[in-house]
Amino acid sequence: MGCAPMTSTPGGTLSLAAPCLPPGISEEFFFWPIRAHRPITLRVEGGETATAAWVLYGRGNRAVAVVWAGVRV
Repeated sequence: MGCAPMTSTPGGTLSLAAPCLPPGISEEFFFWPIRAHRPITLRVEGGETATAAWVLYGRGNRAVAVVWAGVRV
C-alpha cells in the first residue's frame, strides 16, 4: 500500500486514495468501534493553534489511535 500525495495548491483536488498507514494496518480500521475520543489543541506554524480530535479505534486486541485535524483553505 502506498501513500497518495497531498495537493495543497489553490484549485487543487484532494486525493481520496488510501491514506498513509503503518505496515500491517489497512483502512478497515476506519470501520472499527471507537473505544475513546477527546478534543485536543495542536500548535501549528506561527504559534497558532488548531482544534483536532484524538480517536482510538479498536477491535479485539488491536487498536489504532488517530488525530483528526481540520485544514483552513
